[in-house]
Amino acid sequence: GVGFLSDVNTKNDLYISLDFVSTRPLRYLATVAKIGSSKNLISVNGIYKSEYPLNKLLRYSFLSSGEAGASVISIDGSYVAPNGEIDCDDNAFPGVWDIRDNLRVKTGKESCLALFKR
Repeated sequence: GVGFLSDVNTKNDLYISLDFVSTRPLRYLATVAKIGSSKNLISVNGIYKSEYPLNKLLRYSFLSSGEAGASVISIDGSYVAPNGEIDCDDNAFPGVWDIRDNLRVKTGKESCLALFKR
């Protein structure tokens, strides 16, 4: 209830919102869902889960600019970069998430960028 809409993909009926978890520093968790629903489509680290206690939510939260449009959903609706950084490196967090396969994408820079150009 304290988050904001960050990106919408109307062609694929998807949205991502970011929810505040901490104010110092500003840290967020994401909800990736179908428009009209609040049920997360994926369950990777960085996703908001209401059943988690605050200390666990904080552990999986990430930094973001906090601006509307800070997240990016790919054109085909398959991938999301919750903090807007299209980075598929092994050490990237939160990185890029594959919505359909419910996992974090790990690939080279050019391949990663190509996911959002389709």
